[in-house]
Amino acid sequence: MNRIIVAAVVFIISASAGYTAGYTLGPSKETEAVNFQKNLLASKTRNETRPTQDPRLYTADPYVFSAYSAAREIPKVLDKLFCYCYCATNPKFNHKSLLTCYVDEHATRCGVCLKEAVAAKQLTGEGKKPEEIAKIFADYYLNR
Repeated sequence: MNRIIVAAVVFIISASAGYTAGYTLGPSKETEAVNFQKNLLASKTRNETRPTQDPRLYTADPYVFSAYSAAREIPKVLDKLFCYCYCATNPKFNHKSLLTCYVDEHATRCGVCLKEAVAAKQLTGEGKKPEEIAKIFADYYLNR
């Protein structure tokens, strides 16, 4: 019993010492998203250069079709946006931007990707710039 108490005390002291010294377990998901988004907006070149899939592959589902159509119509905008399904920070995917979700079937299985592309298309049509769209998305996903 005493060993457990001693181990717990040592752990708590170690954890708080690390905290006070400025050590953390790594950036939060939100911090990663914000930093990734800043880098996308600052980039002077296209991040994703592969072509998007043909929207006609998805005519059976109007919403999927509209999202893939948006990717074809506004690739420069989607290439400046972080996707909040976190596919860019997930080692399984390593996407470069929201546009990457549309170079294969990834977006067909992800409501976040679909919603973001359709919303970005609408907001672009309203005259919003990628910086403004990125802020709208961040406010929606990070400030709930």
